[in-house]
Amino acid sequence: MKDIVTSRRFIFEALQEAGMVSFDGPKGDFCLMHLGASHDMETCSTAEELLQQLMDQGWFEIGEGNKGEQHVCM
Repeated sequence: MKDIVTSRRFIFEALQEAGMVSFDGPKGDFCLMHLGASHDMETCSTAEELLQQLMDQGWFEIGEGNKGEQHVCM
């Protein structure tokens, strides 16, 4: 995850839409894993560890589409 430039929030929300992770909370929260926390998804070590584990297990990868758009491939 350290070399990924795609937003962790973007990745996490894509995984939520695909039903791979589920956390109930308002999308406006800074951190979707720790509701009400003052840190955001980009600095959350728990989010980084979870996403890295899922990537290591081959559950998803980050790809670049047309015009530099980032895609989460599952």
